[in-house]
Amino acid sequence: MAAQEGFDYSQAMRRFAERQGAWTGELLERSVAAPEQLVPGTEMSAMPILDAAERADLIAYLQASR
Repeated sequence: MAAQEGFDYSQAMRRFAERQGAWTGELLERSVAAPEQLVPGTEMSAMPILDAAERADLIAYLQASR
């Protein structure tokens, strides 16, 4: 989380990463459902995925791709 060398993370994401450490399934769920609510002040724009089944599919894909 906020750890990719050379990437210019926002201060909000850096603070979030210091508190959270690593992404969990729950944090991914909350992030794709409401990104700006999870990390207030983030500069990364992302549209929320409102459909729960779509979020579950995305998270399953991301976890399988590690």
